[in-house]
Amino acid sequence: SHIVIVIDEASQIMKSEGKNLINKILDDAKRFGVHVLLSTSSYFKDDYNQEFLNLFKYILTFDLSNAEQAKFIQIDGSDLLTIYGEALIKGKNQDIISIQTPYISDSEIKDVVRFIKEHNL
Repeated sequence: SHIVIVIDEASQIMKSEGKNLINKILDDAKRFGVHVLLSTSSYFKDDYNQEFLNLFKYILTFDLSNAEQAKFIQIDGSDLLTIYGEALIKGKNQDIISIQTPYISDSEIKDVVRFIKEHNL
């Protein structure tokens, strides 16, 4: 079994003085064999530098809003993804592969939430 820590919307944490906290979590996780999944839907170059990105074994990206972001994370073409759920993943060996992830539309999410509420789940 594995221990996984998920940090969602990391850019929000980074903006609120959480950069040191995230760096400590990453350092401790590496030392103890804990996997860390860091996600963000926002991009702030001031929050992430190459040294920070190098702490991660893999980088997964969906469609980015511009080529500057793609260049920064060194995954060319990630700003050109057009199919829902299409993603690129880069490993430590720098190989980039294209993958198709499940895509759940907003209407499907609303249907599930409505079902849960209606059935008091």
